[in-house]
Amino acid sequence: MRVERIAISSIKVVDRVRDEYGDIEGLAASLRQGGLVQPIVVDEKFRLIAGGRRLKAASMLGWSQIDACIVAGLTPLQKLDLEVQENLVRKDLTDAEIAKSIEMKKRLMRRPWYVRLWEFFKNLLDWFLSLFKRR
Repeated sequence: MRVERIAISSIKVVDRVRDEYGDIEGLAASLRQGGLVQPIVVDEKFRLIAGGRRLKAASMLGWSQIDACIVAGLTPLQKLDLEVQENLVRKDLTDAEIAKSIEMKKRLMRRPWYVRLWEFFKNLLDWFLSLFKRR
């Protein structure tokens, strides 16, 4: 197994279990913002095994290449199992975990008190100086 960046145009999508791809626009926005976190999976002939939604989102963004984990020597049954497992063996965040992540993000995005204080005094000084410029 190896990971390589391959041309999206070289990937063959055949005999897929998934018919409904869901919110590809949302996934594309995520890829645009954070990049591809998990490579798609293809066989040695670049037939897609797992990652159809990521592939569609990357195509929607106009990417010409995508990171892919290339696996060789799998039987058709093993490829099918790999596709199904990737989609079944995962767990969405709970509502509480989503709320927790929002609070963590707010904390990380909050500027330190001394930066806010500096900005306050800078704005106050700018306002005060503007009074003299008006005269």
